[in-house]
Amino acid sequence: MKEFFIRRDRSDAPQGAERRTLIRINDDGVILFADHHAEAVLGYDASELEGRKVQCILAARQDDPFAPAHRHRIENGESILITFRHKEGFFFTAGLSLRMDIRDSDQAASAFISQRDHSPIDHRLIRLTETSAGVGIWELDLHSNELIWTDGMYHLLELRPGSEITPEQALFYCQSSQGRIRALFRRCIRTGQPFSLTLDLITARQNVRQVTLTGRALKAGERIQRLGGTLVDRTPERNHTLARQQAEQMLGATINATNDLVVAVDHQLNLLHFNRAFSRQFELTFGFRPQSGSNLSAALQGFPNERRLIERLWHRAFERDSFVVEMPMAQQHRELPLYEIHYQRLTNDQGDVIGAVHVARDISDRLQNSSSSKYRVQHDPVTGLMNRKAFLGRLQRTLEHKPRRESSDSLLYLDLDGFDHFNEIAGSGTCDRYLRELAGNLGVKIRQRDALARLAGDTFALLIENCPEARARKIAD
Repeated sequence: MKEFFIRRDRSDAPQGAERRTLIRINDDGVILFADHHAEAVLGYDASELEGRKVQCILAARQDDPFAPAHRHRIENGESILITFRHKEGFFFTAGLSLRMDIRDSDQAASAFISQRDHSPIDHRLIRLTETSAGVGIWELDLHSNELIWTDGMYHLLELRPGSEITPEQALFYCQSSQGRIRALFRRCIRTGQPFSLTLDLITARQNVRQVTLTGRALKAGERIQRLGGTLVDRTPERNHTLARQQAEQMLGATINATNDLVVAVDHQLNLLHFNRAFSRQFELTFGFRPQSGSNLSAALQGFPNERRLIERLWHRAFERDSFVVEMPMAQQHRELPLYEIHYQRLTNDQGDVIGAVHVARDISDRLQNSSSSKYRVQHDPVTGLMNRKAFLGRLQRTLEHKPRRESSDSLLYLDLDGFDHFNEIAGSGTCDRYLRELAGNLGVKIRQRDALARLAGDTFALLIENCPEARARKIAD
């Protein structure tokens, strides 16, 4: 990388008067930087030159400063004369000299970092900072009443850098806050108290921007000599906030338009979103309303059975793309609606699991009305699992297709010891609740395509297709 001074003598000025600009060129011949004098010498604004090949300002190939004929003289400290092409198309001769030479491949093996405090900062760094961060710097001299701006201030107001403008004209762009700004400046001059104000300004192109104006007193000794501060563009943040609010409003309107129970949690089971239907049913079931941001595990400490089952279901949702279960929200001494609950895993753009969502639909009426006669014929009325008849039909179909498949299937049988004695002591209502919770726990452990059935009062069976014996024993344990 090389930095060159281009010096152009002025024919209409006294002898010795010159215009000079600084350009920085990398080893590939690309212009990386031009100072603000580039327009006076070459006709180009600095931003127009940056990123372009140096040939755009040279009259011919022999004028290339990297050509061997020129490079050796320049590196020896000589100034050479070459012909440049002005933006307007005419040619002129100017002197070219080397200011700095740094190889692009140099290794910063001995580089170090130190804090900058009072030493001046290169204006090019300030301009880069202002451009990338959307900020401008201002300074007011209280003795001369002169207001100095950096390029960033002009860009925020969408004015051409260097445009003539008075402080009163500048206030015109802050129509709704002029009185407040004047009061803050007077207070800062009088007391030295810094200020910060967020306001809307209207640019020269009639665009609305939200900005934050800050200021503080700059003292020399004990006296306030100047005020200085920044103007920071907050428009992207405001637009992001508005977009997020609109998305949340749309999400809220969408999930509240259904009677299904919709809820989303993060990886720690904190409630992210839920609709009114879920809130009402949760309060009806557990006796209190859920709060956004609350932790489900902590909220259900008084309901240990439900808490454990709900935790298992959510953690299963984190591990799978999606699955469906049929169960009430809780196992209690009263009848509660039976829900078909669809769980769906949530991931970010990188594929990391950030939570899950479930949508629960009340299917109680579907199971009780006449149109659900087929369901009642095939399912156990207490647990909702497949009954003996339906299970035998499924088993028969599996055996019929077995000759055409090479995979192995497994059949598990579960018998509850002492169930009749438990039924006599606790009663049928308690036993039914126990069986429903047992069915829910078993359902969490299996795949959706597996066939789980209640064959009789205290016996269950599970048909697992495409499952070798070793895997089946592990599932059985």
